[in-house]
Amino acid sequence: MQQFKLLRGVFSLTLQSRRGFSAAQNFLSSPYFKQWNQVCFPSPLPYLIQFRGFKDKDVLTKRCKDCYFQRIDGRWFVFCKTHPRHKQRQRIDEKSKWIITHSTHGVKKF
Repeated sequence: MQQFKLLRGVFSLTLQSRRGFSAAQNFLSSPYFKQWNQVCFPSPLPYLIQFRGFKDKDVLTKRCKDCYFQRIDGRWFVFCKTHPRHKQRQRIDEKSKWIITHSTHGVKKF
């Protein structure tokens, strides 16, 4: 029943908005429009999960006394419990990760 009242109010206000700018202004500031907007377009804020990623650096440095180094899978990382924004990881040389196949060696000579 609440939805029908809401839609009826929205449609009546949209018909009034054709008459002039003041009617459109009343429509946008009405409580019916605010409720309709919340039903149709819920807030995206609960779906955002923020996290701190690693900064890729050539030279890793400790930025505070709580930062510490750790080696994982052949790469060095810097972790910090007090300031998560201090997280860093060692940059990988791209050439060391290439997969060498026959197509990367150039044109086949006969």
